[in-house]
Amino acid sequence: MDHIFNESEKRFEPLEKICQFCLYEKALDMEKNYFRPVFKVVNRSNLIVYSSVKYNEVSVGISRCLSCYEIHKRSKRNSFILSISLALIFIYLGFKIYGIYGIFAIILSPIIIFLIPSLLIPYLISKSGIRTTDECVKSDPFIRDLILNGWSLSGPNP
Repeated sequence: MDHIFNESEKRFEPLEKICQFCLYEKALDMEKNYFRPVFKVVNRSNLIVYSSVKYNEVSVGISRCLSCYEIHKRSKRNSFILSISLALIFIYLGFKIYGIYGIFAIILSPIIIFLIPSLLIPYLISKSGIRTTDECVKSDPFIRDLILNGWSLSGPNP
C-alpha cells in the first residue's frame, strides 16, 4: 500500500481508498482514517545516574471508511460506559458487603476501568464483522516494512 508523507501533519497518509477494516467501502475522509504512531530510536545514553533516549515518531495511516470509524468509536464508547458502570457497582457492593472496608473497592476500581475496555473493545469490533486495529496494523505492508527497517510500534523506554 502506498503512502504519502504530509509535512504539516507529520504523518504518512494512505493513498489506498479501500477501507482496510471491512475491505469493502471507500475511505473518503482522511481524518476518519486510523493513524498508528511508530517509533525509531536515534540515540540512547545509559550512564550510572542518567539515561536518555532520543527517538523519531511518525504516524502511519490505515484507510478506514465512515461506517468502520463509527463502529470503532461506538465500541470504544460502549466499553468505557460499561467499565465505569461495573466499577460503580463494584464500589457499591464493596461498601454494602464490607462496610467501611469497602474503601478498598475504590482503590481497585481503576483496574476495572482500564482493564475492561482493553479486553472489550477488540471483542466488540470483531463482533461487528470488521478487523480490529491491531489486525490491520500487523497486516499493513508499509508498517511491516518500517518495522523491518528498525521502527517499532511501542515507544522507547529510557
